[in-house]
Amino acid sequence: MSDTDEPQSVESAGEETDVASVPDPDGPAAAAEDPGPSEDGEQPGQTGEDGEQQGQEVSDTEEQEEDGEEQGQWEEDREEQGQWEEDGEEQGQREEDGEQEGQREEDAEEQEQGAEGPDEEGLPKEQDDSAERPKDSPVSNTTSLPPQKRITINSEKYPLNLRWALGISRTLPVFSLVDEERLEIAYGCANVAVIYDHSSNSQHIFQGHYNPISCLCASEDRRWLVTADIGPDSLVLIWETHSGFPVQTLFGCHPEGGVSAMALSRDVKYLVTVGAAEIQRVCIWDWTNETEGPVCVTELQPEFGCQNYIIFHPQDNSQIVSNSESQIVFYTWDKGELDYYTPKLSDKTFNRQVGSLSQSIFSTEGVQAFSATTLGNAVVWDVVQESSSWVNVQRIALKLIPLQKHTITVLTCTDNFVVTGNGAGHVTFYDHHFKLIKWYDKFDLDSITSISFSKETNSKVGYLDSILNDGKPSLIRNFVLSTASAAVVHVNTAVEELQRVLKEQSLALHAVACHPTLPVVAMGSHCGTLRAWDYLSKGPVCSRVFHKEREIQCLAYDPKGFYLAVGFTCGTVCIVDAIDLQNKPEEHFRCAHDGITHIAFSRSSHYLATADTGKAVTLYQLCPRDGRLVWDYRWRHRYHYEPIQDLLFGEYPGSPRTMLLSLGADRRLVEYDLKNSGEDELRVLGTTRVEQSATPTCMAWYPPLASDHFLLTAATNYKMKMLTSTKTCRKTVLGPAHNAPVQKMAVLPSSPDRDPSAQYLVYVAGNKLGVQILPVDGNPYKYSALICHPTGIASLACSCDGKYVFTCGGSDCTACCWELNLK
Repeated sequence: MSDTDEPQSVESAGEETDVASVPDPDGPAAAAEDPGPSEDGEQPGQTGEDGEQQGQEVSDTEEQEEDGEEQGQWEEDREEQGQWEEDGEEQGQREEDGEQEGQREEDAEEQEQGAEGPDEEGLPKEQDDSAERPKDSPVSNTTSLPPQKRITINSEKYPLNLRWALGISRTLPVFSLVDEERLEIAYGCANVAVIYDHSSNSQHIFQGHYNPISCLCASEDRRWLVTADIGPDSLVLIWETHSGFPVQTLFGCHPEGGVSAMALSRDVKYLVTVGAAEIQRVCIWDWTNETEGPVCVTELQPEFGCQNYIIFHPQDNSQIVSNSESQIVFYTWDKGELDYYTPKLSDKTFNRQVGSLSQSIFSTEGVQAFSATTLGNAVVWDVVQESSSWVNVQRIALKLIPLQKHTITVLTCTDNFVVTGNGAGHVTFYDHHFKLIKWYDKFDLDSITSISFSKETNSKVGYLDSILNDGKPSLIRNFVLSTASAAVVHVNTAVEELQRVLKEQSLALHAVACHPTLPVVAMGSHCGTLRAWDYLSKGPVCSRVFHKEREIQCLAYDPKGFYLAVGFTCGTVCIVDAIDLQNKPEEHFRCAHDGITHIAFSRSSHYLATADTGKAVTLYQLCPRDGRLVWDYRWRHRYHYEPIQDLLFGEYPGSPRTMLLSLGADRRLVEYDLKNSGEDELRVLGTTRVEQSATPTCMAWYPPLASDHFLLTAATNYKMKMLTSTKTCRKTVLGPAHNAPVQKMAVLPSSPDRDPSAQYLVYVAGNKLGVQILPVDGNPYKYSALICHPTGIASLACSCDGKYVFTCGGSDCTACCWELNLK
């Protein structure tokens, strides 16, 4: 590794104060981790004591038994309860003496309540509220049970079922659920959380949020996953990852705007949340109890900045730290009150530039805390005075250590290491004195946004080596990285190999289109990536990156499935092959600098029309040239004086002639004369005013349910109109009434699994995707919708077999695959 990239250890900063000079009042005992309760509810070290007590009980019982027949009966009962001796637990063995049995049950209850045991030296004893916790608590009911198989929602109950979520929220962390058998990760995607199994290429989706998920955290054993959103009616949901079901919901915990940061305590008893309002509320929740409201609350002033990261002390739940870009806050929770202390830190503190704070953690050895900055520095925080009490602890910035030359984006702890990830894609391991231990710098990644280590501790999921000064073998676990470019990779530390788990779109996703004959959907984003995806096998087909034009705005397949038209925000139109996504140089057009908003093929695949932000319609035609067919630019016409809302090809009744229609926000429906247009002019055949006061939003050809052919239009007044072939209004009905009018709609293709006489309309209304039974008649019980993308739906496409609907969310960089159940 070159000198410019090599992280600097403490020895390289000789002018700084040595960390070893700071006394550690806790001593070595404080460095030991509290094992905590296991998943099945047993406590470490309890089995041996119970076994000794069992032996004493057995001997006492044998002395009391004088009758041989009664003794034989007692042994038969004991054989029936053989699990009593194997598990070392008191199971209420049947005894003749009722007083002895009652005493044993009382002893067992005392042993079960002694979960915490003696605390480590120098640390306060954690608050034990197990006696107050009800027996029907979510944790008490589930942590003692073995992991359950994930349950899939019955798709026959709902008309729309989310089958796959494409995309990842880049600002949220990704958690590793890796074990010896499978490679699983948990991440956020718009308003859902996803557990993706890379080994089986399957997803389990957690649905329940109305707003975009803003925070995601997990317990140390990865059994509990917590999601929170930001916006009106925000929620906090605690999920059990083994079953995939929520066990607790916190309604309105931050009604002022949602949650900006949160964390679980290591023992999973408490959850701390930070509000997203200008005056941030910090709340601690005892979510395992059925109590309303937080245990304690405090408010932070706006001058502290937006606190966007928070974490518990790994050994003491009463200590919490959070930070914004400019201010760190230390909290002390005692007797239902949450106090905080805000030490000062600026460039004058150490007479050098510090940088903005990124993340902060507590040291697992002693009382220190660490913060990472955007200038590659580490700030060491220590207590002002040595004290045996943790109440009102005050810390100061003790030293500033220059670690790296790149921005430190991630700071975390694992086992005996402090781990950082930086803006250059490097991962570095230090000990707790910031002595360099190991680094990974050859991954060829961009800025790292999260690091999550394997929950397993055996050598099969890590690298075992004596790399610390104590000479004891230390395990560097395998870990999962997520990057700013929406990539997730798994790192095998033993062989230093990187395995790509996920690669999604990193910028806005506005375009989606389905192949007319194959189970393939195409998606294009503003990062220039065009990808074809097989929605049956859930795998990629091919992809292409446009480096020059980049921002893809709309897509369309031709009805025969030979071509895929791509429209860009710069005004370029590119017609590529539908299979390999490549194109010839002459099939690359740029007729204007206005961004393409709509693109459509004629039913014969001979014409291609586009609409742009310049309110103009451009037409291309497939023409013979040199013995082959090539696309050529024909006409461009601007009639609308308001943005074009929709563009549609059709055919005249009883004739194969092609019809082209455009619908504008100026309430005009324009029909173009393709037959009589000259070489340099696209003629207008006629115009119709379709609305008087409302603004039309979209249109679609009504399915042939009657002898006449109708054009269906939707408007902002929640009305739908049926226009005849002469553009006269036959009927006006009430459309779906949601929080927004219908903005996009499409008639669902027929499916062999459905009644051929049944027709359905899929539509987009704000952030909702809906299905309506045709014919339209204003009946409010003939449509159903659900929240699809919380920030709005940018595009809609139906599969060729009518079984799936695909949507993309635009700014949330995600796409969703919805399975239809219309039985």
